[in-house]
Amino acid sequence: MRPIRLLLLALLLGALGFAGVAAAGLVVTPGDSFGAGTGDVQVGCVATVDTAAVTTKTVNPAGSFEVLGVDVSGLAPDCAGQQVTVTARDGAGDALGTAYGMASGASTARANFAAPIPDGNQITDYAIIVQDEAAQVYGGFLTGQAVVGSTLTAVVAAAGLPAQTVGYTWLRSTDGGSNWAPINGAGGSTYVLTAADLAAEIRVHASITNVDGTESVDTDPVGPVTGAAPVLTQIEVTGTPVVFQSPVTAQVAATGTPSPTVDYIWQRSIDGGVTWADIPGATNSTFTPRNEDYDTYLRLRATATNAVSSTTGYSGKTSLVGGFAPTVTSMTMTGSVYVGSAVRVNPNVQGGPIPQEVYQWQWSIDGAEWRDIDGATATTYSPVAGDVGHRLRMRILAINPLGMTTAYSTFTRAVSATQISSIGDLTLSLAPNWASVDPTGPWTSAVAGISAGLSDGTTSITTYNSSGTTDASVWWVNGTEDPAGSVTAVLYDADGNVVQAGGFSSQFNSYVGGSYWTHSITISNAAVGPGYELRVVNSSGHAIDAYQSVATRATLP
Repeated sequence: MRPIRLLLLALLLGALGFAGVAAAGLVVTPGDSFGAGTGDVQVGCVATVDTAAVTTKTVNPAGSFEVLGVDVSGLAPDCAGQQVTVTARDGAGDALGTAYGMASGASTARANFAAPIPDGNQITDYAIIVQDEAAQVYGGFLTGQAVVGSTLTAVVAAAGLPAQTVGYTWLRSTDGGSNWAPINGAGGSTYVLTAADLAAEIRVHASITNVDGTESVDTDPVGPVTGAAPVLTQIEVTGTPVVFQSPVTAQVAATGTPSPTVDYIWQRSIDGGVTWADIPGATNSTFTPRNEDYDTYLRLRATATNAVSSTTGYSGKTSLVGGFAPTVTSMTMTGSVYVGSAVRVNPNVQGGPIPQEVYQWQWSIDGAEWRDIDGATATTYSPVAGDVGHRLRMRILAINPLGMTTAYSTFTRAVSATQISSIGDLTLSLAPNWASVDPTGPWTSAVAGISAGLSDGTTSITTYNSSGTTDASVWWVNGTEDPAGSVTAVLYDADGNVVQAGGFSSQFNSYVGGSYWTHSITISNAAVGPGYELRVVNSSGHAIDAYQSVATRATLP
């Protein structure tokens, strides 16, 4: 400990006159105050020495000592440890003796004079002296377990006046104590050991500081720091595996210090569990079987790792990985159907394992009877000249070990020789021309106009009848009869091939009260190209035919 340095902050010289009489006839002068920060008085210390309370306390049996008590009634708590000086003088002002007392913070300091002070003398001088003591460290040590995850606490014994502060620097050594490095972020009196401390030694460098300087101490090291190796306490797999559909899930638990991490890898066996192979990329706790996993067994390999070591374990094997029979959920068709073009079907086939898909293009004249096209076994087909006038579709056969299914695409319009210019619903509206009808007698022939157009509005049609005029000839029946007939509209390409046909079969109502009828024929999704011709054909076999024109036709541009 450094020597005590006593500095007189203030000396109160009282008047020689009597200010008060204490016990034993001693005269006591008034006291004074010393504010915080005055001279060497510690900041925060405020003291008032009230000499009126000075008393003679005891005289020992030999009569050689007298004890005075000095009341420091205004002593602030921060003055604890400050020294109080009391001086007694005779009537001539000569000092008879000086006593010292230590302020305790309890508002009183005791000052003991070495010899009795005779009656009639004065206790005249009082001083508060700073008792500075440099920071002092008596030692330090660490408490706690040197195990990862445990808390170490630094205990430092220190002293000093004024009060001191303590700083902590935690140090780590990985070479048996030869070299020490600060631990980032560790600056308090406690430190929680981490995985980085495993096998290292730990100590604290403590610095104690006050206004008179700094002292420091290094604690004895603890360690090497240990941990607990990981242990896998649970590896279970749940779920019934099905290719592409039903996953399996692992539940894994592990203990250890520090807490271990767990890595997953799923494995498959093709020989009933005798040998196992890792499944590439299957590293999550949940796994959905893939195509190649069908009819195999699965299991999980789990590895728990921490800073101490690692350990590996395996789950039991799952049930045999199942699958499901093929289904064709959709067949989307794209492309064009004229000679030299290409039409494609994109099937969506489900199944586990992945089904084998067999394709076959077919053609039909009427959409009812279909024939295979030799060599057309891909998803894409390019129509040839022999396909003109035929409709096309694709048949798919999907096969896997669990079943087989067959599906057909929608069929196309009839193949044309050249690229079409427009597609839409082609509608013919037929209405009688009543101007040439005599409603009073047997009805004779009437003239019905034919108008036609594509629903997309891109094609206009000029119609002709068998006479070369722009009217279609229609025979009407007597009002007393109710005949029936059928009409068909046929679309021909420029080479005279039938492309599409449409029509109706219905009764043509007789004229009643001036009413008349209108019929329409619609060819859905008509494909019209240059030089195409639309012909209206009537039925035969009825007593009176509704339409007598044989070759009423419309020529399309």
